[in-house]
Amino acid sequence: RFPRGFAAMEQGDKALKEGDYDAAVAAFSEGLNDDPLDHELYCKRSEAHFQNGDYAKASLDAAKCVQCDPSYVKGFVRKGLADFFLKDFISSVEAYEQGLKLDPQNTICAKGLQRAVKELEKQLEEAEKNPGAAPAPRAAPVASATEGLRRRGGETAAAKPAPQAQAAAPVQEEPVKEKSGLKKPDRTMKGYIRRMVNPLGLSFFQWIIYVLVVTALIFGFLHHKSGGKLGPAIVGQKVGDAAGSQAGVEAKWAQRENQQRQAARKSKSGRKEKR
Repeated sequence: RFPRGFAAMEQGDKALKEGDYDAAVAAFSEGLNDDPLDHELYCKRSEAHFQNGDYAKASLDAAKCVQCDPSYVKGFVRKGLADFFLKDFISSVEAYEQGLKLDPQNTICAKGLQRAVKELEKQLEEAEKNPGAAPAPRAAPVASATEGLRRRGGETAAAKPAPQAQAAAPVQEEPVKEKSGLKKPDRTMKGYIRRMVNPLGLSFFQWIIYVLVVTALIFGFLHHKSGGKLGPAIVGQKVGDAAGSQAGVEAKWAQRENQQRQAARKSKSGRKEKR
């Protein structure tokens, strides 16, 4: 890349971030005047055209990008996105499929492909319902794209359909993180202590039910192992303990009465001796 190409790239990137898409197109065009085979400049100018709402020029620049470097996946992403908003769903499907051939793990291409296939299927259904309204698009890309999605195991099944095209509407092309039903663990000290004390995350009433169920299961297991003798043995032991405790109390009272009688006898004999 020529020195002026680097400067044009920096100026164009700055203009894109600031939302000045006309200035971005001018900067990238200046760089392409010096190096007409720079695929990255074509890709950047395609993005600027797209954000400016000129989807046709965005598609042309993306096509020139992949002509200069057929292995540049991002060029196929820009081509598929621009053709999608031009409602040329067949070209969009083909562009995304080519990008997935180069990078099978590319999430943007996978989600874009599914959106394009859905819209193309709708277009085919409308053409079948109204055969005289418009020429029906060829159905080959739909079959190949559907087969490609099936081979990948439906990895893009959770992708949301794309919104309808709007004039000059900026589009976020970053991959959207899949939502999960699991909550992120609390990494604070309080969270660690809570997980240590209550690893199952149960409420107070759930804990009561959990303890009762576990206790019943343990008792049932031990009762089964003892041949049905555990329950009567526990009851008998409690009755025996109660009887033993009652007998101990009675023995203590008897001992105390004996001590009182002996003390009374000693005091009585002592008075007789004094006399």
